[in-house]
Amino acid sequence: MPEFPEVTFQVRYLKTHVPGATVKAWGYKGKRQFKDLRTAGDEAAVAPLDAFWLGNTFRGASQRGKYVLLHTDRGLVSSHLMLKGRWSLPNAPLVNRYPTWAEPPPEWARGVWLDLADGRTLTLYTPAWQASATIHPGVHRAAQLSDLTRLGPEVLIQPETDESFRDAPWKLEHLVRAAKASGKAIKLTLMDQARVSGLGNRYVCEALYHARVDPARPARDLSATELEALYTASVDIIRTAIDTELDYDSFLCVYRRETDRDGRPVVQTTLNGRDTFAVPELQR
Repeated sequence: MPEFPEVTFQVRYLKTHVPGATVKAWGYKGKRQFKDLRTAGDEAAVAPLDAFWLGNTFRGASQRGKYVLLHTDRGLVSSHLMLKGRWSLPNAPLVNRYPTWAEPPPEWARGVWLDLADGRTLTLYTPAWQASATIHPGVHRAAQLSDLTRLGPEVLIQPETDESFRDAPWKLEHLVRAAKASGKAIKLTLMDQARVSGLGNRYVCEALYHARVDPARPARDLSATELEALYTASVDIIRTAIDTELDYDSFLCVYRRETDRDGRPVVQTTLNGRDTFAVPELQR
């Protein structure tokens, strides 16, 4: 699933390719890609989408945690990529290691497509029909959207971060406060988007490894020293992923690995339904 670094690269791509582009036609396949659509052919749902898209012009893109925000003359579009979703243009593929393919394979259904006046088509590819977009006519500030304001602070402030959330980065004090109030496993506390926005399974597993903390330990049992190490490791792994342009082989030590780089066995367990990777010999 795309997490903070993957969304950063998606937003960089959109900021490069879509500003100034105007929509001349649009279409969709399926019923879940726009939350506004209740059923295919529902005129009551399609009409507002027509009014929003046709003749509308893109002005930019920004990031809020795992959300992609498209800025247009008529308002915001909030988009969640879920499992391997992506916005992409033909002949200008989203080239990085998320996902592995340079261009989406044919079996990825085109969930939403926007035909642009310059002849290009911007497509939201939606494997498993999970990625979605929501239009917000007349809304031009992300701080006006409750789905975004109820998220925790951004794990890292980047140039792509939406301006509404640049002044409130995640800090050590946020982690300490969350941990002391939680009886949950520390991994689940870190993945709670209401506590910190952008951290997900892959990077939390890596941060816990580098901080030498058992993912299943109750959050409130961690010492101040452990929490500081975990905070630093969490921010560092996100920054490393971005700095290496998602070169997973260069920095992933336990996620979907059989051993770490020192040859210690990586054990896979499940926490709250999510695959969890750790080195019991190291993580206490």
